[in-house]
Amino acid sequence: MESDKARFVSQNLALANFLNPSSDTSKCDSYKPLILTHPSSVRKIMENGKINSLLLIPLLCCKNMCGFIYLDRTGGISSFTQQELNFAVAFADLLALKISEFQKNDLQADNLRLKKLLEERCSFSQIITRNNQILKILWKLEQIKDTNLSVLFEGETGVGKDFLAKALHYSSNRKDKNFIAVNCAALPEPLLESELFGHKKGSYTGAAFDKKGLFEEADGGTLYLDEIGDLSLSIQVKLLRALEEKVITRLGEIKPRKIDIRVVASTNKNLEEEVSQGRFRKDLYFRLNAINLKIPPLRERKEDIPILVEHFIKTHSNADKKSLSIKPVMLELYSEYDWPGNVRELENETKRLLAFNQSDDFLLDELLSDKFPMARELKNESSSLYDKISLLEKQYILKALIENNWIKKSAARTLRIPESSLRFKMKQYKIQNPAR
Repeated sequence: MESDKARFVSQNLALANFLNPSSDTSKCDSYKPLILTHPSSVRKIMENGKINSLLLIPLLCCKNMCGFIYLDRTGGISSFTQQELNFAVAFADLLALKISEFQKNDLQADNLRLKKLLEERCSFSQIITRNNQILKILWKLEQIKDTNLSVLFEGETGVGKDFLAKALHYSSNRKDKNFIAVNCAALPEPLLESELFGHKKGSYTGAAFDKKGLFEEADGGTLYLDEIGDLSLSIQVKLLRALEEKVITRLGEIKPRKIDIRVVASTNKNLEEEVSQGRFRKDLYFRLNAINLKIPPLRERKEDIPILVEHFIKTHSNADKKSLSIKPVMLELYSEYDWPGNVRELENETKRLLAFNQSDDFLLDELLSDKFPMARELKNESSSLYDKISLLEKQYILKALIENNWIKKSAARTLRIPESSLRFKMKQYKIQNPAR
């Protein structure tokens, strides 16, 4: 009996190609069939001209169809027996189970690979800076990374608060758990409460199923509350209870749920001022403010601009195009600009320069945005010839100084002018070494 079953399977069983069975194949002229019959069956069809009976058994993996088993019969026997049918169905279940195991292993491997990639990209070593304040912040984060202390990042939009929060999580002992981020300013109050704490089926109109909140999703990991200064006072009360007691209650339930999370928050507002104005709860502020880190804006750490520009060029350069070479005078103009959008604005400006990088010619008025003073002056038609010549003279002096590491003697030799003339021009144009 066992040999008959083996022969039955080997001769009449053919597995489907694991294509998507739900794809619309009727619209494709070059459609390849899902079913691959056994060569012996094809030969029998050619000899006899017909198939007496066939079975098509779906392979169900987690309620989704991932393929088929095809069985056919030719010859004198016109149908499958019940025993053969039972065997085929049982075999299909075993095969579907094995496919599910393969898929699960693939998902686990992808998950580990992505986590490793996140740990590499979102680590303290990936933060590019020469600024002493940022280096002190990184040192503090290194000291408290494995504690449960709440961390509050304060700083302007675009200074890198999100990246620091991710770096803190993926450098800590919670890195194998979830990092859940929520923008408190992006969701309306009723929806935000449901997102944070979850809800029970039927707790309000539209709640068609039980839903975990972000607190539960972050259990064992880190919950990052971005723009927390925009929370309403009613949500602040519930958030304070969750932080103090480490329990949450879903909407529509009375049973509390224990959670183990670390809360990291950020804001571009001055929370002390918000507290004094009555727009933010004092007790919540002190709960979040266990570690307070104020991130300086880019205009206060301009020594980071050259290395950040170099990093963004490497990150966003197209491999098919020649890499952009930033001219020294452009770095000087970057250093003179205040960058209200901070690092994010600098990154966008670098992307724009990469898009315009078509040749080696240095066309200042085409490459630079109007927000830079020199670019505006060069494009200003009311500027006199003497003004434009002065701007270009300043440009070449800056270029020579930066290329020669601000050594005046070497810069004067490059410009082919006396060093005394160079010093006079630097005083005239108020050119100073930014490193001093």
